[in-house]
Parts: sequence; C-alpha cells; structure tokens
Amino acid sequence: MRDKPVTGLERNLARERAFHSAVARWAAHDLKDSCAVLELATSGMVSDIGAIEKAQEVMSEVLKYLPEALSAQFVESFSQPLQLLKSDANMAASAARRTSDVASLLRFSSDIKGYVAVDRENFPVIDRLDSLFDFYKHRFITRKLMLRLNFKPEKKDREVNTNPFVFDSVVANLLGNAIKYSTGQSTIDFLVDFTDTHLVIQAENYAPKMLTSDELKYILGEGNVLKFDRFESGMASQGLGLYLVGSIMREGYGGRLSISSLNKKKIGDARVEGCERRVYPAGVPVFPDKSGEPLFYACASFPLTSLTLNP
Repeated sequence: MRDKPVTGLERNLARERAFHSAVARWAAHDLKDSCAVLELATSGMVSDIGAIEKAQEVMSEVLKYLPEALSAQFVESFSQPLQLLKSDANMAASAARRTSDVASLLRFSSDIKGYVAVDRENFPVIDRLDSLFDFYKHRFITRKLMLRLNFKPEKKDREVNTNPFVFDSVVANLLGNAIKYSTGQSTIDFLVDFTDTHLVIQAENYAPKMLTSDELKYILGEGNVLKFDRFESGMASQGLGLYLVGSIMREGYGGRLSISSLNKKKIGDARVEGCERRVYPAGVPVFPDKSGEPLFYACASFPLTSLTLNP
C-alpha cells in the first residue's frame, strides 16, 4: 500500500506513458499499410520513368526525319512531364523512407534515448540541412517564402555523430512550424551555431500575429498535429506535432526545444555578420524586410556530448 500521495509529476509521467502507448498502437496499425502503398507507388513511378526513357530513345530515331523546329517541340513536350515524374518519384521515395523511420520510432516510444542511440552516423550538419531544405523547396514556392541558412564559414564542415533521421525529424519540425506560422512573401532565417558546449539551431520568420501563451502551449501540446495550411488560431486536431520532438530533445539528447512569439528579431544582421548564407529556393527574389511585424521563433539546443560517438 502506498503511503505517499501521487504527485503532479508522477501523474504527468503516467499520462505521457499512456499517450505514447496509445499512439504506438494507433500508428503501428496505419503506418504498415501506408509504407507499403508508398513503396508500391514509388516502384510504379520508377518503372514508368524507365518506359518513357525507352520510348524517347525510339522516338529520337523517328525525329531525325522531322523538321528541326517540330522535332525540338516534340522533345520538349516529353522532357517536362518526365522531369516532373522524376521529382514526384523522389518525393514519394523520401516519404516512404520517413514513414519507415516513424514506424521505427514507435518501437522505441517508451525508450526515446535508445531510439536516438541506434543507427548513428557521422555527417556534416550544414550538408545535412542543405539536403533537407532542398527537399522542402516546393513548399517555399507554394507559400511564396524564401529560406536563408546562415552559418560561420569555419564551421561549414563540422560533423556530428547521431541518428540522422532523428536529427532530420527535429529540424523538419522547426522548419514545418516556421512555414506554417508565416506570412506570404517573407523570409525564414535559420542560424546554425556551434558553441563550446552546444549545437544551436534557430529559426525565425514573420508571422501573421503575435501568438498568445495558450497558443504556444497548444503548438507544443500532445494533441497538436503539424498541417501545412494557412495559420488558424485555436485549430483543433490530433497528432504528435512538436510534443514528441520535445521529448526527443529532452530524453534523447538531454537538450532543449523552445518556441516563442516575438516583436523583435533574435536572428538579426548583427548575429549573421560574417556568416556564409545559402538561399532556398535558389534564384528567388529578395523579399523586403518587415521590421515591426510579429515574429515566430524556434530553437533546438543539442549538447555536444550527445552528438559524439562516445559521450
């Protein structure tokens, strides 16, 4: 028989364990079929691409007998849909991989630290972010946004050792929320910095309005799901959102994830002075500064001891 009353912390821990268990049961059932469908679709698209390329080889012989202008027009009509199909196939393959990663996460839902520890690799942080941001460029175009990745040139090749897909999940959630809580024709700034003790990744953008403390709690809450639509305050939905990512940061890395609503830039000109900058999508027009408008800010802080092979 228990002598001491149940504390608030114990209740929260019990609720969190129950939540993880419920999510695991629900998602394990759905993800298996979803992953199979994605893999089948990807395989079909790859097969279609091969068939189209073979048809192009055959047609190239026929086109020799057509006028040059007509031949060029015919080639162009084939090339654009083929490039779009290849792009779709790449996105489907990436989605299948990420779905598989989430399924793996469920196996470790009660041991997040164990999940972060498996399948570790060495990789340069900036190159990893570059690949991730390039994958999201269609969302930048759709939302009329520009993303700038700022980093010190001397840290360009700095490597970490961790599970790359867990790392991607953390950064993708920062980016996803920065996209969601943003105004059109504005700039999202990412600043990557290595201090003596931490890897700090910050994201900031112009937002439609200042977020209240209740709205910020909602974004980090266990019932929030990240949807890529226009900002709607008080939107009720089901999902993981930043709740699980926050758990990954706390329990898996011993780090911290935070979001806030600001009226003054944290990533300003002084912070990025001397930084190298990459822009996504490449060639996008520079959007004007919107000083004085509200800002959405997110920050993930990883202890460097958690990003080495033998901390």
